[in-house]
Amino acid sequence: MGVVYLARDPALRRLVAIKILSVVNSELRERFAREARSAASLHHQHIVTVYDVGEAMGRPFIAMEYIEGETVGQMIRRRLPLSLVRKLELMLELCSGLGYAHRAGILHRDIKPGNLMITSGGVLKILDFGLARSAAEGSSAGLTLAGSMVGTPHYMSPEQIENYPLDHRSDIFAVGLVIYELLAYQKAYPGDDYRSVFHRILNTAPPALSELCVGIQPELESVVSKAIQKSPDRRYQQLSSMADALGQILERERAADLESTVSVDRDSATAPPSGDRGPRTPSPTPRRVVDIAGIARRRTLQIEAYLTRAGELFQQGALELAIEQCEMALVLDPEEPRVLERLHEVHRSLEDGQVGVWLAAADAHLRDNEVTSAGALIAQALDLRPESSEAKRLQQVLLARRREHERATERKRAARSAIDHAIAHIDNGAFEAAVRAASEALAHEPDNVEARHLKQQALDALEERRQQQAREQQALDIVAAARTCAATGDLDRAIQLLQESGLPHQLIHEGLRDLRAEVEARNERARAEAEATRRAEWEARQRLLDEEKRQANEEARQHAHEEAEQRGREAEQLAPDLDESRRREEEERDERARTEDAARQQPALIARLAAAARALPTRAVIGIAVLAAAVLIAGGISMTRAARPTTVEQPRDKGPFQPPLIGEGTVVLDALPWAEVVGIVNKHGKAQPVASNTYTPVTLRLPQGEYEVTLRNGTTRTISVSVGAGGSVAPDAIDFGQINAGDYFRDHGWR
Repeated sequence: MGVVYLARDPALRRLVAIKILSVVNSELRERFAREARSAASLHHQHIVTVYDVGEAMGRPFIAMEYIEGETVGQMIRRRLPLSLVRKLELMLELCSGLGYAHRAGILHRDIKPGNLMITSGGVLKILDFGLARSAAEGSSAGLTLAGSMVGTPHYMSPEQIENYPLDHRSDIFAVGLVIYELLAYQKAYPGDDYRSVFHRILNTAPPALSELCVGIQPELESVVSKAIQKSPDRRYQQLSSMADALGQILERERAADLESTVSVDRDSATAPPSGDRGPRTPSPTPRRVVDIAGIARRRTLQIEAYLTRAGELFQQGALELAIEQCEMALVLDPEEPRVLERLHEVHRSLEDGQVGVWLAAADAHLRDNEVTSAGALIAQALDLRPESSEAKRLQQVLLARRREHERATERKRAARSAIDHAIAHIDNGAFEAAVRAASEALAHEPDNVEARHLKQQALDALEERRQQQAREQQALDIVAAARTCAATGDLDRAIQLLQESGLPHQLIHEGLRDLRAEVEARNERARAEAEATRRAEWEARQRLLDEEKRQANEEARQHAHEEAEQRGREAEQLAPDLDESRRREEEERDERARTEDAARQQPALIARLAAAARALPTRAVIGIAVLAAAVLIAGGISMTRAARPTTVEQPRDKGPFQPPLIGEGTVVLDALPWAEVVGIVNKHGKAQPVASNTYTPVTLRLPQGEYEVTLRNGTTRTISVSVGAGGSVAPDAIDFGQINAGDYFRDHGWR
């Protein structure tokens, strides 16, 4: 779950063990935090002390007491010869520390020899509360949140394997297995396959200790057997009960060891002969005498054994174990010079090794350019070994790296400043200055990607500006040429120059817009002039027609007056001369016939006049129109004359002459500039005959009624006319659109 590093606390000048979570996920982070909380809440001489917890670079850590020594697991693997007393003392210390945790409501759940550290002073410390849980949490912790097994298979209780709720009795099972292994130097349930191990734990009992440990006390075997019962109810219910049983066995062992060093003086008279195995009657008052010399010899031999073993371990490089042997010898004789010398030698070698480790790590940090970490390790090494040549060499390398780092930092700062200037210049459009600033940044840091990007961006912007200026100059030249053409009046050529340039430039667009506006204004002026000319001609023609109509009406009235007078005179002569009256009636009938015949010929005449008008200039057209009007008026007069009644009518003094109703009427059609009459339909949908090539102006005779007349000049127009009996209708001229003067004169044949 974590990696443990040896470190030095510079404030308190002490070594500490720092455990850092190696893989960070939610489950491991929770387990790590739980270990920190559990261990930090426990303060006991047999539980490792936690100094600090926190998080560095996103990884949680625990700073705890550094313990110089080895684990019980290491001692078992190398089968360290320990007396039964020593083994029992260690197990009592385990029961003391773990019982304290149980009383605080903490379950360890991973008690094993590897989590039990023996300090250089011979004190047992319980480590690794990573799987610990509070009893109040209702632990059923056979599995993690991810469903994987927690704990060490060889030391798990049956209920832990089967994922049942756990309590402190699960830890008691593990303690029993640790005692078994410490006594027999082998696991109670060995095996590499955890499934087979679980099967043995659940279904079989381990080999009896009496078979593995010759001479073991039955009481001790009974204690271990009770601790590893399958059912939690059959185990010790508290570690204190187990500790009491182990304490009693320890006292007996200590007494037996003391008995072996005590000589008992008995009454020789009462002593049984040598070899007698019968019952002995002890003296009621035995006298015990301590064999000081024997104890001294045993102590010397034991010191010598510890010292020899320390030398062997020192040669093997097991410095921590060598220190332990020396310290055990010093317990017997704190002033033994050889032990002190060996201990000093081992400590110095250990410190040299530690210095070597620090320097090797510092060298690795320097290769990785981690100057700060390397500096801290080199400082620790020099603090411990100021004379170390390797430490001094690495310190020089460190100083050189720091100087290089400072120079690199300065280059980076200068490059950053130049990059900031380049960005500001680009924002302000000063691309030349931006190129210079980016080049300056690249001079400090040739591999700076941002500087290269900014320089390329500025160069691209400069090229774009150059191309834009070239396009603007080209556009200016084209616009100047177009304006020259426009100044000479050749607007079409000017527009053609701008359109053919193909430049998507604002100057081109503006030039086209201005020229098109000028062309439109010119055309508008031409249209206005043509409209004014056409309107003037139409008004002149209208005035002429009005004048002709007025004169014709005046002549008609005058003629009607004269005829009325004549009829009056003739009426006076009617009675005596009836024959003359009949003759006159016949003449009048003949006159009406001639008038009607002339009226029938009028449309053809007017059509011929219109056809001639289209081939003549405007003034000639006006003359023909006047002539046609005169013809119409004359025809009307003739019709009036022919239709007058036989009776004498009183003449009217005022007002135009009103011809009588005869069932037909006259329609005068006109259009601007002209139009072809293509159809005449009455309100019943019946078409009236229209001669082909009938053009305006034209006069048509139609029966009384309502009509839709269709005219065509490029487009078609339809007008409604109402024809009264004997009446004459002249609708307003239909305007088929304005034409310019050039078109007008061209269409009229003028050059």
